[in-house]
Formats: sequence, C-alpha cells, structure tokens
Amino acid sequence: MPTGLVIGRFMPPTMGHQYLLDFAHGWCGEELTIVVCAKRGDPISAVDRFAAIKEAYPDADVVLLEHDLPDALEGHPDFWTDWRRTLQRATGRDRFGFVFASDAYGARLAQEFEAQFVPVNIGRRAIQISATIVRQAIFDNWAYVMPTFRSRFVARVAVVGPESCGKTELCRDLAKHFQTEWCPEWARMFLEAEGNRYPVDSDYPLIAKAHAIAEDALAKQATRVLISDTDAVCTQIAAERLNNFADPFVDRLVRERRYDLRLVMGDDVPYAADPLRYGIDKRQFSTSEFEQAYRDLGAPFITIRGDWAARFTQAVTAIRQVLGEKAASVAA
Repeated sequence: MPTGLVIGRFMPPTMGHQYLLDFAHGWCGEELTIVVCAKRGDPISAVDRFAAIKEAYPDADVVLLEHDLPDALEGHPDFWTDWRRTLQRATGRDRFGFVFASDAYGARLAQEFEAQFVPVNIGRRAIQISATIVRQAIFDNWAYVMPTFRSRFVARVAVVGPESCGKTELCRDLAKHFQTEWCPEWARMFLEAEGNRYPVDSDYPLIAKAHAIAEDALAKQATRVLISDTDAVCTQIAAERLNNFADPFVDRLVRERRYDLRLVMGDDVPYAADPLRYGIDKRQFSTSEFEQAYRDLGAPFITIRGDWAARFTQAVTAIRQVLGEKAASVAA
C-alpha cells in the first residue's frame, strides 16, 4: 500500500476531518500516518483529540505532535524546512508517497516530502463545516463533531444522593428534556435479577465497574449531555455504611471518574420503601453524607430540594449552565 500523510489540529475532530481521513485511509490503509498537532494553551485537550482519532483509525499510525512551530509563513524563512524536519522526527519517516489535505498548504507540504498532493474537500464543497465554526458553538454543531470525540466531550451529569429521593424519575425527565440518553443504576438491575437480594462485599467492585462501563458506552450515543443515575461515590458510601466494606478498585474509580456536575438530591421528600432498600420506614443515608463526600473530592455539585417540579427546574437550570460554560471554554 502507498504511504500517506495527514496533519491537522483536529480541534475538535469534525465530520469534515472524518471525510478527509476516511478518504486517506481508503487510499493508504494501515500505511496512513495521521499527525495530531498540539500547542500549549490549546482550548481542547490534545490527549482527547489524539484518542478520538486513534479510536476511529486503529490500524493507522497516529502521532501526537506537541510543538511550538509557527502556524503562518510570514516572518519565518525556514517555515517549510522546519515543519518537514519536525514531521520526519515525529513520524520516523523521511518520505511519504501522498499528502492529503483540505487546504492549499497540502500542495506545498507535499513538495517537501517529494510526494503527490491529493486534495480532499477543498473549499468545503462536500462537508460544509470547519473546526473553527464547530468550536464557536460546539453543542449547536454537535452533529458535525466526529462521533469518537463526542463521547470524550459530552457533558456528564450524575444524579446522586440518598435512597428514595427521586433520582431515577429525575434522570428520565432530564433525558427527555435534553433529548439525550441516561444511564440507569446498574446495581438495581443486577440485584433485581438476583432475586431482589441485598449486596454482599464482592458485589461492590462489580457494580462500580459495570456502571462505569455502562456510562462510557452510553456516552457514545448521548447528545450534548449524559445523565447518570448514581456514580461510584454512591457505591462506596453504600459499601462502607451497609457492609463496613472498603474496596481499592471502588476507591480508585471514585478518584478517577470525572463529571461536570453532580446533582445531590435533598432528603426533604417522603420516604417510600421497596425490596432493595434497607430502611423499613426511614432512609439509611442522608444528603449531608453525599455533600461531604463531594467536598472531600473537590468535585462540583449542587444540592436540589423542594417538590418534584422545583427539583426539575433547578436541575435543568444547572445543566444549561454547565453546557454554556463547557461550550465557552473551547470557543476561543
């Protein structure tokens, strides 16, 4: 197969980029080299951009190039030589057979490698979008974001707190409102399938792992925000309080899992017993326990109280704020 090169910032990876990369991959297969360029201060994580491209093209040689080279020719007489040498060092290749690009620079870069320039979507004739336009309003342009990057940028919101505070109902309502997916509490499905039994020590790491996997799988299908019913902190608190049990795997997930926001449900609503709840006529957990856990983690959360309508309104307002702040963080 012929060797090919594509370079870009992919900030963020868009459907235009996917078209370019699909074209180049169709031409070169596993002999394609994709260079993800990054600079200090980029508003979108270079690691996430690299991971998204690598997931989409696992057999290609995907290289993350962190550099301080100029982006413009003016005032830099050695511009093309410096770029060629840097790319040669980063890729381990002196020459490429083909250079694929959607902009005119591709022709000049191809000359440096004594390669054939292959134009793809010049002038955005096919996919009429650019990363700059997407970045200026990323959630409004969500359909133009490459699918493997969406799961890495989607806002993640967990609805957490004591039992019988309406977490599941709120998750359903929020998912419907934001026209997205929500992740049900895996522990409940598992224990119901086990005959409505209470959890034993060995269940807790299984529950934490399965719920995390479910979240990551649903994040690939979510639109702008993923709503999750509980998190690893809920599992950790239940294990410690109900079974006097601590597990290092659960503790690690508590530290590593990241959410843009937790909505901690207030315990100011009537309690309703069910077969999986320990309390006969009262809760076993309190809102304050969860609040303290998230303070200790330094994790963002708000507590929502009041009747069901008030809780829904508070949650929607908070999620809209998260989406606005997340979009603004990459719009530069």
